[in-house]
Amino acid sequence: MKEHIQSLCGKIWNNGDCALALIELAERISKRKRAVLETIITLMDKGYFDNNLCPQKGFDEIILFLTGEQFTHTIKRTLEAGETTYAIEVWGLDEAHTYFRLHDWDCLKNCKYVYKGKLLFYHVFNAATG
Repeated sequence: MKEHIQSLCGKIWNNGDCALALIELAERISKRKRAVLETIITLMDKGYFDNNLCPQKGFDEIILFLTGEQFTHTIKRTLEAGETTYAIEVWGLDEAHTYFRLHDWDCLKNCKYVYKGKLLFYHVFNAATG
């Protein structure tokens, strides 16, 4: 990928919350820190995200690529008490304008989709069995 760093950082600022949340979740699963910019470039080069940082493959495929571990991926409106999963929260003003974060991690810290919006659903990941 031949892109100026300023252009890439602008894309991350404008539309990188999904990629950043997946990378943060992968770091927690693998217990290994990643170089975020290099990871995003690799994800784009390998076709996991397009040039605007929109996912082009399933979230389970992205987590497998980042961690080397197979996880099932489901979308849920609520989490069950005591559920032992990794989850990405999706907040929004509506279904078309969304923002991705973890319950205790937020790449923007004060996003209007969180303080003016509502929690819409979760992307839930469970270790695959078998």
